[in-house]
Order: sequence, then structure tokens, then C-alpha cells
Amino acid sequence: MGCAVSTRPYGELGLKLRFEGDHTVMGVAGDLDALTATTFGAALTSLLDEGYTHLVLDLTDLEFIGAAGAWAITKLATRLEAIGVVLTLRSVPSFASRVLHITRVSELVKFEASTPPLSGVGRPARISAVQRNTAVIDAALRMMTVMATATVDGADGASVTLRRNGVLVTAAANNDTVLRMDSHQYHTGQGPCLTAATEGTQVLSASLAEEQRWADFVPLAMGEGIASILSSPLVVAGRPVGALNIYSLTERAFTHDQSETATLFAEQAAGMVDRHGGEPGNAVDHPEEDARIADALSAREVIAQAQGVLMARQAISAARAAATLHSAARVAHLPVRRYASDVVASTHTGTEDGGHG
Repeated sequence: MGCAVSTRPYGELGLKLRFEGDHTVMGVAGDLDALTATTFGAALTSLLDEGYTHLVLDLTDLEFIGAAGAWAITKLATRLEAIGVVLTLRSVPSFASRVLHITRVSELVKFEASTPPLSGVGRPARISAVQRNTAVIDAALRMMTVMATATVDGADGASVTLRRNGVLVTAAANNDTVLRMDSHQYHTGQGPCLTAATEGTQVLSASLAEEQRWADFVPLAMGEGIASILSSPLVVAGRPVGALNIYSLTERAFTHDQSETATLFAEQAAGMVDRHGGEPGNAVDHPEEDARIADALSAREVIAQAQGVLMARQAISAARAAATLHSAARVAHLPVRRYASDVVASTHTGTEDGGHG
């Protein structure tokens, strides 16, 4: 029997403790990335300092883990190893297992089979229609949305729509606005996402304010603050199976170059879907895919670090820092990832704007 102790939100994380005999179980929910790894590490250090050394991390509700999160777990495992204790990870999602394998954290911990999850831990999952047997492909696609948003100039968010059991659903998205945008299209039966996913053609709405198509959908989209949309089909074996959707808060954000870049991302996403097909949980090593995931992790970590710099400099929220970062990157005519790298580098040079005037 476990005894629930307390729910303690540290930053963007949802954490909950309970005791199971001699073991202390910490449930972790949400995103474990560069913005949350420090507070996560502080929570674990506090437990160790209080003498709770037989730790189990329950990752049932983990939604994302980046390099910084993996490093925080590594430091904990190393500290426990020094006193003869092995850190246990419980109910590790497939995407997290992939990340832990890439970062070699898997060599330092013990994996425990799935057990009943800790109830009421953190936020509910944001990605709709995610089934356990599709966890690997959905994690890879979520990385793809992060990469697309960081790479395509003008992008403020991205999602991947897939047809599952005869119904179009969102398999991956990197913010809540994007999820709502997809949902509006499913509910109205209108929009570029649906057109791209069913007709197999790239669809651009350069200015929703001037859009004559999709009379029911457009007002909902504009109500979310979206000004332009680019949807590129995912084509497998000559048939459209979904779409990569890129959203912008700026009118006419996407040029021919951005359309070509989006097409390349859509082709990679389609390749992932085709490769995993009916066996998304296959544990066979895929070095090329590992490299792509590692690159996506790097992009996300850099962007998160840059957000943290802006939050500290300007005393603003994480959401405001993200918006500022994307806006400044557009003004500088740089991809968000490149601009974020410059912002992070500026902390070492003493400049205040990432090196751009």
C-alpha cells in the first residue's frame, strides 16, 4: 500500500510523492527539459538530503524529456550509486526509453515493469488519440513538430495529423493553441489540414483575414490569433495518410522557401509512419532515427535555454519569453533555433540581444 504525501508543482512539472514500504515513489508529469530540470533536480536533492535514498521515479505521465532532464536523472543515479543504491525508473514511456538510450542513462538505472500509476499527477496529456502501441512513432513525430517550428521561418507552432481507425486525429503537437486549431478543423470539417490530409496536396492560407474558403473554420482560427497556415501532406505508398500543419501568428509568414522546407519535413514524417507502420513499438535500433531525435532534443534544449535567458533578463513568463524569441527571430530574419543559440551565447559575451541589432 502506498501513502500519498503531497502534490508539489515545481515550475512546469507536476510532482507527487508516496511511500511504498521502504521506497519513496515520485510521480513525474509534464515536460522535463532545460526549463524544469533545475527545479526537478532540487526536489530530488531535497529528498536525498532528508534521507530518502530508496527512490523510484514513476514516469507514467511524463510528456517530454530532453537532454537536461536526462542529465538530472544521471546526476541522481550517480549520487545513489556512490552509496550502493540503484535508481529505479517505473512505467517509462517508449519515447523516454529512446532518449535514455541515446543519452546512455539506461546504463545507470533499473527499469521496473509497469505498475498502477500515481493518480492526480500533474497535467493531463495534451496529445489526443495516443495509444500505448503508437508511443514511439508519436514521440518521433512530436520531435518533428519541434524541429519544424524551430526551422521554418515564421512558424509559431506545428502539429501532425494522421488517419487512425478511419478518423483524422492529432498524433503530435507542440503547444495547446495548435491542438485547438486542429480540433476546430475536425469539428467543422474544414481547413487546410483536412484538405492536405485527404487530397494529398500542400495547402497555404497566406492570410486568414482575406481567406474565402472554410467559412466556419476561419473565424475560430482567427479567434486563436492565427494569421496564416501551411499544411503539407504525408504521403505513404502514393496515398495521403495525414498532414504536417505549421501555424503562424503573422500574415504571409510563409514564402516559397518555407513551403519547400515544410515539404521536406512532411516527407521525413511520412517516412517515419511508413517505416514503423503496424509495428511502432519495435525495439530494433535505428541509428538514423536516433540521430534525428538527438538533433531535435538539441534544438529544443537550445530554445528552452534561450527562453530561460529572456525570462531572467526581462522578468517575464515562459509563454511571453517564447513569443518574444519567435518575434525577435523573425525581425532578425533567422531561424528560431539559430537565434536561440545566439541568445544563449550572449550570456558568455555580455551582449543583450544575441548579437543582432
